[in-house]
Amino acid sequence: MAPIADELRKLAELREAGSLTADEYLEAKALVLAGRPAAPADGGRTNYGPATAAFILGLVGLPFAWIGVIPIAAFITGLCALGGCDEKKHKNGWMAMAGGILGILGFLAMLSAYKYI
Repeated sequence: MAPIADELRKLAELREAGSLTADEYLEAKALVLAGRPAAPADGGRTNYGPATAAFILGLVGLPFAWIGVIPIAAFITGLCALGGCDEKKHKNGWMAMAGGILGILGFLAMLSAYKYI
């Protein structure tokens, strides 16, 4: 009985933290009571697509800094992703920050390549 109680306690914590809606909580609770695990190990957090896009643009923007639009896109996407990323729901907020920083570095590299710095 202890594993079921632990699962139900995890679900209640996720519900209180705002990671689960009332409907998701009831559905997961029904799964637990039916004998199937409901709560994922990472607490139900998912990856945030724009944060991943910012990180990839930042990585691509460094070697291709002479194409100035890529680092700028990485910076803008990183800022937008930081604004939309919720730490309770998304587990890759660091990618948004890293993408924005890599975008700034790529932009500085572009300015340096064209002798503006």
